Amino acid sequence: MRHSFTAILSLCTAALLAAPAMAQEITEDVLVFERGLWTVSRVAMDDGTRYCVAEVVSDNAWVTIWIEQDGTTGIEFNSEDWGYDISTETFVATIDNRRGRNLANPDISGNSVYFHLPDDKTSIAFLGEVRDGRELYLNNKQGELIAKFPLTGSSASIGAVVDCVDRL
Repeated sequence: MRHSFTAILSLCTAALLAAPAMAQEITEDVLVFERGLWTVSRVAMDDGTRYCVAEVVSDNAWVTIWIEQDGTTGIEFNSEDWGYDISTETFVATIDNRRGRNLANPDISGNSVYFHLPDDKTSIAFLGEVRDGRELYLNNKQGELIAKFPLTGSSASIGAVVDCVDRL
């Protein structure tokens, strides 16, 4: 799945950072941590932008949390199995049995959905829930399950991505 992640990161970077029409190239992609289904990588782009990326892959779906060197944070959901028009969906992310969090203003490319996480307490709380959770459920606004992602190993992985960002 690493090859899929690299291609998606290129698309994500171009879309989320309002890059010129030409996608940025990855100049560095170094695995810095791995536990269970999770990986954490340090990624550099040809424009000098650097990220730390935590990713959990399950079957044909994955969730990626990326943090840029300036602290800009985003989350991506992707599934090769999504066979409907996801561009019309409103998304709700739920960790275990906690209250769902509305994810607004998605950037959608193919079967990938990207969200900027605001730089505020709610995003920090959400990442804390990911760290402490067992499963993340992505639902539509009607409460129908779109995908679920295992979070086993997320505590160590979120810690590793924070350490990675501290070293950028």
